[in-house]
Amino acid sequence: MENALKHIYDVIIKIGLRKTASIISGIFWFVLPFAVWIQIYENLGRGFFIRVVAFPAIFIGLIYFVIVSLFTVQMAHLDRKLMKRIGSAKSLFDNPQDPESEKNFREECHKFVVPYLHYSHVYAFGLIGLSRGSTLARKVATCLFQTCLVFYLSYSTMTFFIEYESFLSQTWFSLSKYIPYSSEMGVVLLPFFQNPILSTFLVFLFSLLTTVPLFRRLHLGYQSCVREIINESFSVFTRVLLVAAFLIGLPWMVGRRGRTLNYAPFTFPTSLPAIIQESVLKIENKECNVSKWSYIVSNEGDIETLKAIIYAQKDIPWIIRVLCLIADPGFAFKEISKSKPILYMGTIDARCGIVGRIEYDPYEKMFRSQFSFDNRYVKEYFKSVAEIEIGEQKKLKGQLHPNISELIGKLGLDKDGDRT
Repeated sequence: MENALKHIYDVIIKIGLRKTASIISGIFWFVLPFAVWIQIYENLGRGFFIRVVAFPAIFIGLIYFVIVSLFTVQMAHLDRKLMKRIGSAKSLFDNPQDPESEKNFREECHKFVVPYLHYSHVYAFGLIGLSRGSTLARKVATCLFQTCLVFYLSYSTMTFFIEYESFLSQTWFSLSKYIPYSSEMGVVLLPFFQNPILSTFLVFLFSLLTTVPLFRRLHLGYQSCVREIINESFSVFTRVLLVAAFLIGLPWMVGRRGRTLNYAPFTFPTSLPAIIQESVLKIENKECNVSKWSYIVSNEGDIETLKAIIYAQKDIPWIIRVLCLIADPGFAFKEISKSKPILYMGTIDARCGIVGRIEYDPYEKMFRSQFSFDNRYVKEYFKSVAEIEIGEQKKLKGQLHPNISELIGKLGLDKDGDRT
């Protein structure tokens, strides 16, 4: 126990109390339904879990698994597909002697840059639209069906675990030798088995630090929020599905992580074009043309046009494209007007070497960014320069009033530039 506490203390010192609390809450969110079903098992007994009743759900589970796995792999490739399409358009319309060349290039890029800018917002608004655009009777029926499905799939998952308990225990024992801190994990879990009801309640409370902000971002009402929290508390199936999809998509996600950088908060918008150009020039000894793209929405009619543009982009997974069609235009317009995502493209000759997406997070009140590179050495040099810039920004921010610092950041992203 002492070693476990020491490791926790070291983590807190290294990454900070807030991030540690977020990680612990995420862990509790993951284990909560297992803790709840253990209580059900202890109180109702093994006879409650009937194989004949539960196992038909395995077919539903396989369908879910295939869909989620394909979705994970497609999303991991989305940034690379965008860069390839930009490169193809650049090579197709890169004729300095043709006055229409630049215009044609921008029109072609418009087809896939705009969906890349906004698909994540409109997709989320589509999820909200499922509940907002229905009659009361349909909402009640949908809620009951969703709750029953969550319970049945989770019940079936637990039945599977119970039926093959000895095999799974032996497998865990064999694998635990290669898992770091597995022995400390057993010590940490000991209080749970000694005080299961109290421990489950505490796990539930800590998991709310993860679930409540998520539902807040989705703008769910009080009743919907309570229902989702209850469903999440039972949904063992979701946890197993996430782990399985993660393991399947791991090679692609590792590859994506190797070519991307994320910054939250993002603090160096004004110097970004210069950093991109310097990185390419230093590593590849080539000039890099940096352009800035955005898609301004002025009214709800623009949202309808945006939904059609996203749906027409076949690179985006079909689930997202379908959900985009049912997004509420008024709500989408309001939220997109707050975030105002911007795309920076670095083109080198006839290829796209760098793509950076920046948006404002109105809930955390900061800018977020993600950059993708086709050359890992350019990425590493960009990272080294960016870290210096971030250090300088921190020093400057400490000397300025917070409102002035925020204003400077917004001015850096709202400067006039290339737009679609």
